[in-house]
Amino acid sequence: MKKLFSILASGLVLGAVSCVKQEMVESQGEGVLCVDMSVVGQTKALSEDQLYNTAEVNIYKADYSGLVRSYVYSETPSPLYLAADKYRVDVLAGEAAADNPAIASWDSKSYKGSQAFEIIANQVTTVQVVANVNNVVTKVSFDPTVVENFNA
Repeated sequence: MKKLFSILASGLVLGAVSCVKQEMVESQGEGVLCVDMSVVGQTKALSEDQLYNTAEVNIYKADYSGLVRSYVYSETPSPLYLAADKYRVDVLAGEAAADNPAIASWDSKSYKGSQAFEIIANQVTTVQVVANVNNVVTKVSFDPTVVENFNA
């Protein structure tokens, strides 16, 4: 009985130690991410501060297996730790990031940008995401000579 108890106790201790070792190995596989965003074609309807305070930052696995993290750009933690792997960051700003976004507007533009990146263990990765205009209302005006060419 004493031998059985010793063997059982040894097995439990070895099991506990192996779990601790695995956690230590996984925690060594982290890196730091710094996200910088710039907006191209900014509208005068929203200031740059308003855009950055409402912009959404979503980090996805590069293999499209799902959302990893989601933040408002101005509240993104620094440093941001991620497991070593390949990712994609998407940024939505302007009207698209509003609580009730309009489909399209003359004065409120939507901005979107995406950038792939890789986190390497124990390194800092800086990602620059450029958000371009992706939704505006436009009006097409044709020169009167266009009508003349269609009447021929």
